[in-house]
Amino acid sequence: PPTQVHRILSQYHAQYMDLQSSVFKLSANEAETAPAENEWPVREAYAHMLGAEFGFRAIIRFALEGHRAGKWTNEPPAESEYPRLYGIPEDEYGALMKSPLQRMLTYHRELHPSILEEFSTITEMELDLPSTFWEETRFPIRYRLHRFEAHILQHTVQIDKTLVSIGAAPNESRRLTRILF
Repeated sequence: PPTQVHRILSQYHAQYMDLQSSVFKLSANEAETAPAENEWPVREAYAHMLGAEFGFRAIIRFALEGHRAGKWTNEPPAESEYPRLYGIPEDEYGALMKSPLQRMLTYHRELHPSILEEFSTITEMELDLPSTFWEETRFPIRYRLHRFEAHILQHTVQIDKTLVSIGAAPNESRRLTRILF
């Protein structure tokens, strides 16, 4: 039977698919058009989401490594650890975050299933173990897993609002495609 981890990851996956459907067939011009001054275009919002996924994954990885080795401390990872925890060299990460939306989408399509697979083995007991990011509070790994879904949901709404603002609201066929996703 599905575990709590599987349920959390399935919620994340459903929201990931909704995000993918919201940007499906978006033109490069639409992705770069800001809805208003000082607001993010879709590409920038997507870069933020993708960067957060790297961060969430790194923090969970770091916590699990420490707990599983019996060496966990309440200190966040050192900055020098992030490329290893991200699984991508710093220069490649920087280039990815500045790349066109299509490149980020392609990368995310590979990253997403690897996150699902990597974290599907977290045990029920590990869900309650503490983890440290930038905040002073030590949140349990369960909370960190839920952040994947919640963060994507928040910014999918932002993308939807942006598409309406720039005159690229979904038509009937795009809305039906979104349901299929």
